[in-house]
This record gives sequence, structure tokens and C-alpha cells, in this order.
Amino acid sequence: MKFNQEEAVKAGQMGFQTGKHIGKLTAKKIIAGTGTKGIQFSLWPTSEQSIDYLTVYYEKADGKIIKGGHNIIMAMMGLLKLNEINIDNLGHEQAVNEFLGLEIGLVLQKVLYTKQDNTDGYKFDIKMPFSARTGVTFKEAINKESALHIDEMVAALEDKDERNPVDMGAASNQGWGAQQPAPSNNFAPVDDF
Repeated sequence: MKFNQEEAVKAGQMGFQTGKHIGKLTAKKIIAGTGTKGIQFSLWPTSEQSIDYLTVYYEKADGKIIKGGHNIIMAMMGLLKLNEINIDNLGHEQAVNEFLGLEIGLVLQKVLYTKQDNTDGYKFDIKMPFSARTGVTFKEAINKESALHIDEMVAALEDKDERNPVDMGAASNQGWGAQQPAPSNNFAPVDDF
């Protein structure tokens, strides 16, 4: 493999990250194995790529409202001027058509986790919806305030790491963490960084 400076510059630019994202929605109702109800959104910032599995749970199996998720959905409905969504009559994985194609902004936090096969995975949690056009939250919109909260939130937000800690004893037994010789560089650096 030969060094390619153009490709090196693109490192870390692939995929979506924690922060503000604006796009069009698709949505479907989901029901977890526990009976908990939610809406699973996909956000399409581009026509070619979407951020999927943005799940917001709003009601437990016993009918008790899940405040955090319920409030997120209410804020989205308010920003999108949706007075009602027909979700009660929908079954598992049926489309919530009222959201289809509507544009919204979402602050998303990347959450790193350990999959059942012990490999790393990631998902995104919706932290706050905002107007795609003006950048205001629903609270800012109804209070006729400037769009300030989202930028403040994003500035303080980092990826969340929920991965299982590595067992260093097991890792050293498998040769993980062993000192490896530094690879030789076959190119001249541009400058010191």
C-alpha cells in the first residue's frame, strides 16, 4: 500500500458524528419485546445516506408514559406543526406517515457500546430537536427567543462510551496491548504538526 495524501486528509470524515444534523424524516412505530412502544426515525441529511435506528420510546407496556421520549416526540410534533399523529392504531414496524418527508434538525449523540458478540458498535440518541429553518428549539420558538440552546448543547456534548471495559489480564494473555514496533514511514512529512 502506498501513501496517498488526499486520502490521509479525509481521515475521520466518513460517517456521522455527535452534533447537529438536518434532514428529512421517515418513521415507524416499534414495539420492543417487553411491550414498550416507540418510534424509530431515520434522518436523511443527504439523498444517498441516512442516519437510522433513532429510537425514541414513549410508553411502557403498562401504559405509563416515558417522559423523556414522550417530550422529544412532542417537541418534534410542535416544530413540525403536527397536531396529531395516528400511532395508537399502528402495529409493530408500521409507518408513521405524518413524519414522512418533513425536514427537521436533530442534535444527536453518538453512543459507543459492546455488541453481544463483544465487538464494538455505535448508535445515535436524539438529544434535542430543532427547527431546520431557524435553528430554534420548540421552547425558544414559543417564547420568541433567539436560537442559542442548540449551539450551547453541541459545544458541551461528546460521544458517550458505554462499552464493556477490557479485561487487561485476558488481553495480555492474548497478546493484546503488547508493544509493537513502530511502522517505518516511507514518505517525507509536510511539516511538523
